[in-house]
Amino acid sequence: MKKLSVAATIASLILAGAATPQAMAADEPQPVTKECPGPNQYYGDADFTKFWECSNGIAYRFDCPAGLHWDLTLLTCNYPEQANRAEGDHLHN
Repeated sequence: MKKLSVAATIASLILAGAATPQAMAADEPQPVTKECPGPNQYYGDADFTKFWECSNGIAYRFDCPAGLHWDLTLLTCNYPEQANRAEGDHLHN
């Protein structure tokens, strides 16, 4: 009898664990999206710590790691003093 109740407990824990990621996914913030402004894959943002990546006509906003800015020339996050930024070269809000 004990083996059966241990197995039942394990099965219920597995099932509860399987449901948890779905519940967490509903609570996670949804990505910020917009229509892509043109044919490029990457765009800067007015906030230099963010950038946009286009996929199938939709632009998704991402954050650079802490302390870095989006480099418009290299199309990657870079140190602020090395990031190439041009005023007005971003995805308009």
